[in-house]
Amino acid sequence: MSILVRHFIKEPKIFIEIGKLDVEEQEKVKLTEIVTLLYHQKLLNRVLEYLEEKDKQVFLELLVIGTGENYLEFLHQKIANLEEIVKEAIVGIEEQIMEDFREIKETN
Repeated sequence: MSILVRHFIKEPKIFIEIGKLDVEEQEKVKLTEIVTLLYHQKLLNRVLEYLEEKDKQVFLELLVIGTGENYLEFLHQKIANLEEIVKEAIVGIEEQIMEDFREIKETN
């Protein structure tokens, strides 16, 4: 799991739900990887919305070559209500994924 995801998502409900699915362990692992990537992409997009162009470049460079602590510190400096913004994004992501799971269960 990426540092960005780990920093903001302590105990993702969605991973608990994946564990409950009646599928093979390999499928659970693959689904967990996909959901982690989805979290990472959505959180990344969300924080980029709040950065100015020059700050986006710096952030992306820190993300690629810096440590997790460096880019997280940078985000906290540049986005005043970062925790709230990310938590709202996480709730939205989880709600969408849970809805998708419900639809899949209903069709099976």
